[in-house]
Amino acid sequence: MFSLSKLTQIRLNCGPERTQDYHALQEELNNQGQWYENFYFENGASTPGRSPSPKKLLALGLPNNLSNVQILDVGAYEGYYSIHCEQRGAEVIANDFFIWNLKDDNSRSNFELIKKVTGSKIKTLESPIAQLPIKKSDITLFLGVLYHVEDQIETLRMIRDTAKSLVILETLVDALDQPGPNLRYYPGNSLNGDITNQFGPNLEALQAMISQSGYRSWELKSMWEFNTIQGLNQGNSLDSPLRSGRVVYWLYP
Repeated sequence: MFSLSKLTQIRLNCGPERTQDYHALQEELNNQGQWYENFYFENGASTPGRSPSPKKLLALGLPNNLSNVQILDVGAYEGYYSIHCEQRGAEVIANDFFIWNLKDDNSRSNFELIKKVTGSKIKTLESPIAQLPIKKSDITLFLGVLYHVEDQIETLRMIRDTAKSLVILETLVDALDQPGPNLRYYPGNSLNGDITNQFGPNLEALQAMISQSGYRSWELKSMWEFNTIQGLNQGNSLDSPLRSGRVVYWLYP
């Protein structure tokens, strides 16, 4: 679905002195410590993240030109999508609250380094979702957050109220092999050893919650990652039913 040539073209511009000196920039990034996102720069430097960031960025379906577009990135983390939107011309506010205030987590300092390297003018906001500004953004990005919250319907409703035109939702889906609207609950750290994971809805449940949250309409843009029932233990096979995956929806408030 995503060619290697397209993935390797997702590179960030950076300041002239860093563009000319690959080794200095790479050393600066390496000295920062642990990274989650895969940032690639025009001079060849990169961060050693474990996230399939470029694939996810392509799956969002963002326009190449975002000039004069105001974007709110909720759950910005290391700022990967915020930075890429800014470099496409958008005016961006990056918001995070939980992870930026988590002890011993360096995602905020990683973001600040990326901002410095790229000369970014992104504004930052540390606000719980319930206290986000109302209808201030043209587009709100809500990526990789929904399955971490307990009340998904109310959260979708609050995110709806932040955007004038569009909410781009990217999330885990699960229980795809179950008929009707279903959610899979992840007690404790049963999903990927992460105690913050809560529920993975299937597509029917997710669309029902989107509808109940008051969106006028929505469209499924992509399923960019999938796991089959067989794949849980033996590797994915198209002959095995889908169990889980990751999807992108465009939601219209």
